Amino acid sequence: MQVNPQLESARIELAFDDDAELREFVAAAKAQGAFLLELTELPTPLASYTIALRLESGFETELAATVVQLFEAPGGGSAAFQIEALSRGWALEFERRLRQAREPAKDHSEMTGVPPIVRIRQMNVRERMHLATKADRTERATLLRDGSPQVLMGLLTNPRVGADDIVQIIRNPQASPGVLDRVSKENRWMANSEIQKALVRNPKTPAPIAIRLVDSLPTEELRKLAKIQSGLRENLRKAALRVYLKRNRR
Repeated sequence: MQVNPQLESARIELAFDDDAELREFVAAAKAQGAFLLELTELPTPLASYTIALRLESGFETELAATVVQLFEAPGGGSAAFQIEALSRGWALEFERRLRQAREPAKDHSEMTGVPPIVRIRQMNVRERMHLATKADRTERATLLRDGSPQVLMGLLTNPRVGADDIVQIIRNPQASPGVLDRVSKENRWMANSEIQKALVRNPKTPAPIAIRLVDSLPTEELRKLAKIQSGLRENLRKAALRVYLKRNRR
């Protein structure tokens, strides 16, 4: 995929090599409501952009997306976009125009037989971030320990990621506040008590999110948090104690 930013006109063009690559991008973006792009020039935070999806065959379609987080790096960086809900009409038209597209090629790791941990260590951040969006269980075992917030954000857009993976992402020391905020916005993940506890205990979780989650924690977890004297923000410890005492008075 080639990225052509036209930031002055609030437009970013994505040129895909083939139908399979385009289908994969749209499926992941639609499933997670977000995607990552590596850019030489970073867009404006919280601004809306038109994302044009193109093929050499002449196919082109557009979707609207908002910048939700930036990752600065020498010579540019990466941006996380949250897309607007895709209408049924858009999805039907997209499928109609691509219904003859070939099936995606066999996964590279399956063809080569190279151990994932060896192959992944040879990748740069951009390659690992792209792999994260579609990694299988074996590949995720390595990527979940990655030191790049961009790679962790890419994992969040992977439809194969489960609750156990999310807990590992939250506990990764490199998980940025943006990554943790993204986790907190997914209802399917926030119904899991282990994910809630991991978010509250992570010092990088934005305070408003962590404090809001305290009310949802099991009573035993509240008791543990209330006793912690170090390693936990004082406002969270007091909030846990307050909720714990309130429950015990009932």
